Amino acid sequence: MKEKLQNKYLAWGLTAFCVLAALLLLFFAISSSHHIIGFCKKIFVILTPFIYGLVIAYIMNPVVNFFDQKVYSKLIDKVIKKKKDYKKVIRCLSLITSSAIFIGCLLTCLSFLFPEIMKSLEMLVTNINTYLANSKDMLINLTGNSEAMTTFINENFSKLGKFVNSWIDNIVFEDMLTMISNSIFSVLKVLYNLIIGYIISIYVLFDKEKFKAQIKKLLYTFFDNETINIILENVRYTDRVFGGFFTGKLIDSLIIGILCFIAMLILDMPYALVIAMIVGVTNIIPYFGPFIGAVPSAFLIFLVSPGKSIVFLIFILILQQFDGNILGPKILGSKTGLSSFWVLFSLIIFGGLFGMVGMIIGVPIFSILYSFVNGLVKKRLKDKNLPIDSKDYNNLLYVDEKTGKLVYEK
Repeated sequence: MKEKLQNKYLAWGLTAFCVLAALLLLFFAISSSHHIIGFCKKIFVILTPFIYGLVIAYIMNPVVNFFDQKVYSKLIDKVIKKKKDYKKVIRCLSLITSSAIFIGCLLTCLSFLFPEIMKSLEMLVTNINTYLANSKDMLINLTGNSEAMTTFINENFSKLGKFVNSWIDNIVFEDMLTMISNSIFSVLKVLYNLIIGYIISIYVLFDKEKFKAQIKKLLYTFFDNETINIILENVRYTDRVFGGFFTGKLIDSLIIGILCFIAMLILDMPYALVIAMIVGVTNIIPYFGPFIGAVPSAFLIFLVSPGKSIVFLIFILILQQFDGNILGPKILGSKTGLSSFWVLFSLIIFGGLFGMVGMIIGVPIFSILYSFVNGLVKKRLKDKNLPIDSKDYNNLLYVDEKTGKLVYEK
């Protein structure tokens, strides 16, 4: 009896100690939150090249696989018919070809886009007063040359003109040296991270099978087989969703950008290449992307020609209907498996938490979480011998505790 009491008191003491330790840790975490956040940010900055490398490796991996399996493996089998291991040679050739394509595409885009962007900005800054005057005259004509409205428009456009010219003088001219120096420093920092990240991605891609095997080995060492099997299944599903979604969305957005550029040239719209790039890039974001890209683009066209901005908005509406109902479903299919409600929900939540990046990655991440919860729900329902289909729960009153039968409304 005495021994039982001692064990009981010991259990209480251990419980109290654990609770007290947890409270102290929580207090320390709250009081030192700025230090912890600063430490995490420092670690993130240090690991930035590795993060870049893993992202680059993930993007390049499908291209490397294509050249591995579809091109160089078959080519070497035909040319060299000896039973020898040429995997390293094939991987080197695939990495060289993929790198050439990756760097070539990047340099080509920069060589085309950068001069066009600078040209468009120069034209906008040079002609901004003319654009504002044309817009003012159009609004006055639309209001029927009303004296009150004319006075109101003149006053506000005068203020707008002073503000815009002041902003151009301060930003474009006075702070040009500061902007250039900051921009050069930022660009060099990004380039350094990209170069180191690219080198890391080459190492990762060259020995990716070895890295996968080592990770699996560690997991099976420290966890039970069933848990690891579930983890690996979820990882494979995550890869399919992310890879399928981003690959499909990039192809879809590229086609939309090209169609937009061709149409703008046909319609003789200003800033054709810049606006096509804006529309194509923002199209990566589901639902909200077309609106995010269309608003600033329409404003730029409005400054040059208000009438053409209306034509542009009508064209964008038609283009996005084509993308949403024909092109997008053909390319993406049902990659995420989410209804429109959950897509909007994920965009709002992740966009609010992580901004533009959250809106891009929100849909595939939420799809993975949704799939995980859905699988857990199905497993628990099976364990309870309850139906899995949601339709079986329509008009359900309760489940009988004794018989386990579902009782419905009459």
